[in-house]
Amino acid sequence: MQTLRLSKMAMVCLQGLGGLGYEVEAFADFAALDAFLADLGKLTITPKMSPLHNDFTLGNCCWFVLLKDGECGAVCGALFQDLGSESLSGFLERSTNRQYGTVEVPMVVSDVAGAEVLKIDRRTAYLGELFVPDGMRGNRRVLRHFMLLVQALIALEWGVDHIYALFRKRDLLAKMPYLYGFTDHVPAVMTWCVEVEGRSSDESLASISMPRLLHHADIITNSKDWLGIV
Repeated sequence: MQTLRLSKMAMVCLQGLGGLGYEVEAFADFAALDAFLADLGKLTITPKMSPLHNDFTLGNCCWFVLLKDGECGAVCGALFQDLGSESLSGFLERSTNRQYGTVEVPMVVSDVAGAEVLKIDRRTAYLGELFVPDGMRGNRRVLRHFMLLVQALIALEWGVDHIYALFRKRDLLAKMPYLYGFTDHVPAVMTWCVEVEGRSSDESLASISMPRLLHHADIITNSKDWLGIV
């Protein structure tokens, strides 16, 4: 049973975090999101996860907060997107140009990796804006527990077919997609026509499909050394 396998994975992650002194809460007060993140030291949100550029609801968005002794150890946003029969390729090009474009420069990205390359459609979830406050950084074991838990919770809540995120080249070289539990990546997924802070043409799109997430769930549930920290 899919839900049971994912629930066991979530339980292992929660127990692991609890043993390290952490707990996880959900945050969905979108009107207070900017102020909440600013208090943590995160002063900007990219348009892909900003309340100013998206119509968030309790049914399509959630932010996950990692806590230790009441202090935030990490935060990450998730956005559910039901693409239907449309490919992620076309959706990325259209939504990115809308979110980042201006009247003067409506097209900011081109040459998005095609549908035959990405092979992502139907029910998807985008993960973004992972932020670890100063003084809480450096614990890759905790971060891996947290991000795999987030994937399990997203899959349980929204019944997704794919989960994906965008990674800068430096994060890819640091093996962060692996750390977060993603199994596939497409380099240089979009060509940016203009300079935009925080975005570049060397970004990769990392993803995991539901069958592979379930495979992860079985490994995490049954293996004593499932973390594989690098």
